[in-house]
Amino acid sequence: MLDKSVPFHTIIMKRPYEKAPVPRALQTGYKIRGYEPGDEVGWAEIETEVLEFDSVEQALNYHQGYIPRINDLKKRQWFVESPQGILIATATAWCDETPQGKIPVVHALSCRPEYQGNGFGRAVAIKMLESFYDLDMDLDVWLDTQTWSYKAVELYLSLGFVPMKKAVFNGAQNEYDKALPIFKEHMRRESYQKFVETSI
Repeated sequence: MLDKSVPFHTIIMKRPYEKAPVPRALQTGYKIRGYEPGDEVGWAEIETEVLEFDSVEQALNYHQGYIPRINDLKKRQWFVESPQGILIATATAWCDETPQGKIPVVHALSCRPEYQGNGFGRAVAIKMLESFYDLDMDLDVWLDTQTWSYKAVELYLSLGFVPMKKAVFNGAQNEYDKALPIFKEHMRRESYQKFVETSI
C-alpha cells in the first residue's frame, strides 16, 4: 500500500537483462496465472485497495488501455489467485513501443493489503521477470516509482533492480536526490544502504 504521508518524488530503476530470474515459491493452494477476460475487475480492486486509484471505476478505465493489445496482455499480466479464487496480487511485464524501439517496463506490481508480507508480491514479480526474460530478449527492464512506494523499492532492490541517479525514460521524471532523504528515514537500514551502493 502506498504511504502518502511522505513527500512524493519519482525515481527510475533498471534491471539488467542478463540477470536470471530467481526461483519462486507459493503457499499451498495458491497459484500464479495469466490474464483472462474479466480479470480486469480483480485487477482494479487490487489497484484501488493499494491506493493507486481513487475508485474501482477509475482503475477499470485505466485498464481499458491494455485491451487493444489483449494478446500481449494474456502473456504479460499475471496474478496470484487464492484457493477461494480471489485475485490477490498482480504484476504486468509490459513493453512500450516507442520511436526508439521497445522498452520493457514494469506496470502495477501490487498486492491486496491483507495479504501483504506473505511473499505473494515477490512471487508474482518473479513471474513478471520471467516473462520479460522470455519475451524481450537482450533488453533491460525499466520502472518508474515513487517515494510513496518505499516498501516496493526494497522488493525491487532484492530482485536485482538498481536505482538510476540521472537516467530517464519514456518521459518519466527522475528525482533521485530528493528521494534519498525520504528513503533514508523510512527504509530499513540495510535496504537504504543497498539503494545507495547500487545506484548508477
